[in-house]
Amino acid sequence: MKKLSVLLMLLLLWSGCVQNIQNIQSISSKGVTLRIPAYELNSHMQDLFPIISNLQYGSIELSNPKAILKKGSNKIIAGTSISYQNDNLPTQTGKLYISGSPYFDAVSGDIYLHSPKIEKLSFNGIDLFDYVKKPIIEAIQPNIDNIFAQYPIYKIDRSSFANSFIKDLYIEDGSLLVTFGL
Repeated sequence: MKKLSVLLMLLLLWSGCVQNIQNIQSISSKGVTLRIPAYELNSHMQDLFPIISNLQYGSIELSNPKAILKKGSNKIIAGTSISYQNDNLPTQTGKLYISGSPYFDAVSGDIYLHSPKIEKLSFNGIDLFDYVKKPIIEAIQPNIDNIFAQYPIYKIDRSSFANSFIKDLYIEDGSLLVTFGL
């Protein structure tokens, strides 16, 4: 009973810190679980994009991100539009899909995509993975790793002390669930 009282007290304190208190999924002995639906992840990611990365032979621009949270998986798939530009070719446009597990960085207080993996890359409607998967991954993967190490998929208010109490992150029913607890 004492633990439940402490959780309820923390809940009241967090109510001013957590952006959407109506998104509370559950309160249990494990802690308070906040549901972050895919549309909130998408909204947050829209604020970070477009992202432009300069390569040795041109530049890549990622835009229009969309988080896909598959049922039964603890992976987040981030789909984006991609365009490649260099001085010798017309701009090429396509789609890029990356998957990774959510993780919380206690130093920044943000949620990132851990170990992003390129799942699909197409330009002008042609799936390049069918033809040149290995060279593409070798050329682009370091930039993808760098981008997702710099840009969080979701931010928890830094002025909140609630992010000090994050215990668990997992995906369920198309939402990211964040459990806060002692």
